[in-house]
Amino acid sequence: MCTDTASRPAQSTPLTSGETRAAAPGFQIYPASTRANAPCLPVRPSCLRQRGFTLFELIFFILIVGIAVAGVTQVYAVAVRASGDPMLRKQALMIAESLLEEIELQPFAASSTPYSGTSRSLFDHVAAYNGYTITGIRDLNGTALPGLSAYTLAVTVQAPAAAIGGVTPANIWVITVTVTDGAGASTRLTGYRFNYA
Repeated sequence: MCTDTASRPAQSTPLTSGETRAAAPGFQIYPASTRANAPCLPVRPSCLRQRGFTLFELIFFILIVGIAVAGVTQVYAVAVRASGDPMLRKQALMIAESLLEEIELQPFAASSTPYSGTSRSLFDHVAAYNGYTITGIRDLNGTALPGLSAYTLAVTVQAPAAAIGGVTPANIWVITVTVTDGAGASTRLTGYRFNYA
């Protein structure tokens, strides 16, 4: 209820029955018999105006909410898209570590009749793995491992360019295992095999 007692016209003397007095602008004068219960409600347009949002405020609110929703949606999309990446990287790392360990456990030098084929189960020395590539990870017996068909594996074995710790390059193999996952990300591990004999 909008009241305005400060602007109420001063009444020096009470009105008697039947007497009237001119009302100040924006006010109504009630008869003396009903004046005690009459509300003081100015009829000025500023008090009659309804409260609420303007069109500009509503458009601005919709714009802010739209920007916030778009930002949250983008963050959610990135999180969903990247949720599988840690698993792919971990799998690629485990594949690379497993094969690197397998190679390092092989004899440093070839036997008198070294194997020169491409069957991994028959590799008998470190250098036999040089150039080994495969798409779809398999175990040592050639059995495909489930869920790893999208991975690609490549191995290089070569002597270093210079001596390491006083050991000549002829007694060192540098083994590099590269695993590429289905998303195209590569994981590369490098190991060294020294000739301890």
